[in-house]
Amino acid sequence: MTGYSTADTYRSLIDEVITSLQGYGEHHDTMATLAVDIDADTLSFPVTGPEIGRGVIEIDQELMWVESVESNTVHIPPWGRGHKGTRKTLHNAGSMVSASPVYPRSIVAREVANTIRAVYPALFAVRSAEVMSGSANWQIELPDDCDRVLSVEWSTLSGYPAEIVSSWELQHSANTELFPTGKLLLLGKPCIGNLRVCYAARPSLLLYEDDPFTVTGLPESSRDVIVLGAASRLLPWIDTGRVPSQSVSADLLDAKNGIGTAVSVGRELRNNYKLRLAEEQAALQAKYPTKVHKTR
Repeated sequence: MTGYSTADTYRSLIDEVITSLQGYGEHHDTMATLAVDIDADTLSFPVTGPEIGRGVIEIDQELMWVESVESNTVHIPPWGRGHKGTRKTLHNAGSMVSASPVYPRSIVAREVANTIRAVYPALFAVRSAEVMSGSANWQIELPDDCDRVLSVEWSTLSGYPAEIVSSWELQHSANTELFPTGKLLLLGKPCIGNLRVCYAARPSLLLYEDDPFTVTGLPESSRDVIVLGAASRLLPWIDTGRVPSQSVSADLLDAKNGIGTAVSVGRELRNNYKLRLAEEQAALQAKYPTKVHKTR
């Protein structure tokens, strides 16, 4: 039995990246709870729990700047919502309020998305398209997300077992007036019946925290690749905050943190990421090897 849900979501990915970077319990952000529902324009609202002070807070994935707090009521200046380029949105009572988060969820979510983009083309989503093919039809329009054809099969209308189509060519720049997606499969000869095309596509990005990891189209076993990649992108930036820029006494107090430590650990995470990425790439290529086929 694992410690994570079998139905991993965008939320669980973000949580694991943050937990990993915080050292599994070594460091914690100060947390409070939003006491009421607020909309995208609310500038004052109560919270419960530990006292929140002046500075940055985060609710869901929105950063806010707190000007003052009176009797656990937080006051935000007119420019304080959607701080640091995050999106102003509504939040429900009971949402977590994080004070001065070291790793804001909005930033972690962005790097998770960047990592999902970056694993392509080493890792890809596997999708399929099924088309009814007529006697004179040797031009098959494919979905616009088709990047590479993995296999082509067809079966007759009478239900005979599927056969491999060994002569085809993929065009990425077909006439969009005739084929709107611009993706066209040219068959060596017409295939009468049901045509099934298995193809590789870019992974889909996760948009909402409840989105399951399977939305990406990536193998479920590659989840940790995304966690390692996002963590290795984020960790080195910790050293930026340690660069001496204040008084001598403050710099001496920060000296124990050791500038360069985060970069060193981040480099190790990056190596682990590359190793796991290579393992997942080999497994995916073994499952979907490049098919030898004739071109038209």
